[in-house]
Amino acid sequence: MANDPDEAPHYYILREDRQEGPFDLEAINEMLRHDEVHPHDLAWRPGMAEWKPLSSIPGLSLTAPLSPQTQARIDVSQIRDARSRRIGSLGFLILALIGAAAVAVLAIWIVPKLLKH
Repeated sequence: MANDPDEAPHYYILREDRQEGPFDLEAINEMLRHDEVHPHDLAWRPGMAEWKPLSSIPGLSLTAPLSPQTQARIDVSQIRDARSRRIGSLGFLILALIGAAAVAVLAIWIVPKLLKH
Protein backbone atom coordinates (compact mmCIF):
# COMPACT_ATOMS: atom_id res chain seq x y z
CA MET A 1 0.00 0.00 0.00
CA ALA A 2 1.53 3.27 -1.09
CA ASN A 3 1.20 6.43 0.96
CA ASP A 4 -0.59 8.35 -1.81
CA PRO A 5 -2.44 11.33 -0.28
CA ASP A 6 -5.28 10.89 -2.82
CA GLU A 7 -5.77 7.25 -1.86
CA ALA A 8 -8.57 6.45 0.60
CA PRO A 9 -7.20 5.68 4.06
CA HIS A 10 -6.77 2.04 5.01
CA TYR A 11 -6.88 1.02 8.66
CA TYR A 12 -5.67 -1.96 10.62
CA ILE A 13 -8.11 -3.17 13.25
CA LEU A 14 -7.14 -4.64 16.60
CA ARG A 15 -9.84 -6.93 17.92
CA GLU A 16 -9.56 -9.65 20.56
CA ASP A 17 -5.75 -9.30 20.54
CA ARG A 18 -5.59 -9.88 16.75
CA GLN A 19 -4.48 -7.33 14.20
CA GLU A 20 -6.33 -7.52 10.90
CA GLY A 21 -6.31 -5.45 7.75
CA PRO A 22 -5.72 -3.11 6.17
CA PHE A 23 -9.34 -2.20 5.39
CA ASP A 24 -10.78 0.86 3.68
CA LEU A 25 -13.65 2.80 5.26
CA GLU A 26 -16.26 1.08 3.08
CA ALA A 27 -15.10 -2.36 4.24
CA ILE A 28 -15.08 -1.26 7.89
CA ASN A 29 -18.59 0.18 7.55
CA GLU A 30 -19.74 -3.15 6.13
CA MET A 31 -18.09 -5.02 9.02
CA LEU A 32 -19.81 -2.66 11.50
CA ARG A 33 -23.20 -3.36 9.85
CA HIS A 34 -22.63 -7.11 10.13
CA ASP A 35 -21.46 -6.88 13.75
CA GLU A 36 -18.02 -8.22 12.80
CA VAL A 37 -16.30 -5.25 14.47
CA HIS A 38 -17.57 -2.86 17.13
CA PRO A 39 -17.16 0.87 17.74
CA HIS A 40 -14.88 0.14 20.73
CA ASP A 41 -12.45 -1.96 18.62
CA LEU A 42 -9.18 -0.17 17.94
CA ALA A 43 -7.96 1.11 14.56
CA TRP A 44 -4.66 2.46 13.29
CA ARG A 45 -3.17 3.59 9.98
CA PRO A 46 0.24 4.88 9.05
CA GLY A 47 0.59 8.45 10.23
CA MET A 48 -1.44 7.96 13.41
CA ALA A 49 0.44 8.24 16.71
CA GLU A 50 -1.60 5.54 18.44
CA TRP A 51 -4.47 3.08 18.11
CA LYS A 52 -7.89 4.72 18.51
CA PRO A 53 -11.44 3.35 18.85
CA LEU A 54 -13.33 2.98 15.58
CA SER A 55 -15.88 5.40 17.04
CA SER A 56 -13.29 8.20 16.73
CA ILE A 57 -12.41 7.53 13.07
CA PRO A 58 -13.95 10.11 10.68
CA GLY A 59 -15.93 8.67 7.80
CA LEU A 60 -17.26 5.60 9.59
CA SER A 61 -21.00 5.19 9.76
CA LEU A 62 -21.50 4.05 13.34
CA THR A 63 -25.24 4.46 12.95
CA ALA A 64 -25.34 2.36 9.79
CA PRO A 65 -28.37 0.12 9.33
CA LEU A 66 -27.87 -3.20 11.06
CA SER A 67 -27.72 -6.43 9.17
CA PRO A 68 -30.85 -8.61 9.42
CA GLN A 69 -28.92 -11.14 11.54
CA THR A 70 -27.76 -8.48 14.00
CA GLN A 71 -31.24 -6.95 14.20
CA ALA A 72 -32.73 -10.40 14.82
CA ARG A 73 -30.28 -10.97 17.71
CA ILE A 74 -31.23 -7.61 19.21
CA ASP A 75 -34.95 -8.33 18.78
CA VAL A 76 -34.60 -11.73 20.50
CA SER A 77 -32.69 -10.22 23.43
CA GLN A 78 -35.32 -7.48 23.82
CA ILE A 79 -38.09 -10.10 23.87
CA ARG A 80 -36.14 -12.08 26.47
CA ASP A 81 -35.68 -8.95 28.59
CA ALA A 82 -39.39 -8.10 28.34
CA ARG A 83 -40.35 -11.64 29.40
CA SER A 84 -37.98 -11.45 32.36
CA ARG A 85 -39.53 -8.16 33.46
CA ARG A 86 -43.04 -9.62 33.15
CA ILE A 87 -42.11 -12.72 35.11
CA GLY A 88 -40.48 -10.53 37.75
CA SER A 89 -43.61 -8.36 37.96
CA LEU A 90 -45.84 -11.44 38.21
CA GLY A 91 -43.69 -12.83 41.03
CA PHE A 92 -43.94 -9.53 42.90
CA LEU A 93 -47.72 -9.51 42.44
CA ILE A 94 -48.01 -13.07 43.79
CA LEU A 95 -45.90 -12.19 46.85
CA ALA A 96 -48.00 -9.08 47.46
CA LEU A 97 -51.22 -11.15 47.31
CA ILE A 98 -49.78 -13.72 49.74
CA GLY A 99 -48.79 -10.92 52.09
CA ALA A 100 -52.24 -9.36 51.88
CA ALA A 101 -53.84 -12.74 52.58
CA ALA A 102 -51.61 -13.22 55.62
CA VAL A 103 -52.59 -9.80 56.97
CA ALA A 104 -56.27 -10.61 56.39
CA VAL A 105 -55.93 -13.90 58.28
CA LEU A 106 -54.30 -12.08 61.18
CA ALA A 107 -57.00 -9.42 61.21
CA ILE A 108 -59.97 -11.76 60.92
CA TRP A 109 -58.94 -14.82 62.86
CA ILE A 110 -56.14 -14.20 65.29
CA VAL A 111 -56.69 -10.62 66.52
CA PRO A 112 -60.26 -11.28 67.84
CA LYS A 113 -58.98 -14.36 69.72
CA LEU A 114 -56.24 -12.30 71.32
CA LEU A 115 -58.71 -9.61 72.36
CA LYS A 116 -60.98 -12.18 74.11
CA HIS A 117 -58.23 -13.23 76.50
